[in-house]
Amino acid sequence: MRSDLKEITTCFGSWMGYEALELIRETMWERKTESLLEFGCGVSTVCWDELVVATELPKRAVSYEHDPTWVASIRPHLKVVELRHRELREDGWYNLTEDEPGEQFDFVIVDGPDGDARGLAYAELVTRQVLKPGTVLFVHDSEFKEGRFGKQLQEVLVPARLIKAGQDHHRFFELYEVDGC
Repeated sequence: MRSDLKEITTCFGSWMGYEALELIRETMWERKTESLLEFGCGVSTVCWDELVVATELPKRAVSYEHDPTWVASIRPHLKVVELRHRELREDGWYNLTEDEPGEQFDFVIVDGPDGDARGLAYAELVTRQVLKPGTVLFVHDSEFKEGRFGKQLQEVLVPARLIKAGQDHHRFFELYEVDGC
């Protein structure tokens, strides 16, 4: 990578701290992640873009963001990540088209939108058949919902195993592996 994660987060500023970014990068590398789906673009998206350019892993990366100003700020820094702007629905989740995202992913990051709408991610990911056995799911700002996100995964009948939970910048994160769908 042309810049390390500490340099990128210092330069751009980031709500997702170095510990979380490094955990994601290490996990993607260890698992030879082929495809990445991200909800909520930001500094992390720039990191994934540099990772793809430097290592060709993951081979495909798609990121969704609802804020057009933020999309305009991040897009010039991207070479290969496909950044998609989507407004939010009334319930607070992304207004995806019927066929989006249209494939299964090895790694899914839920870092947006702000607030409790992140809890909607699980049902959406299951309904849209994004998850598969072995998919790694990273949830940032997991404290937005009362209780842990793993409980919500179980409620939508997605068996998942908590790999790691932590905290950076006073924000909580959780990393899961999906056991089956």
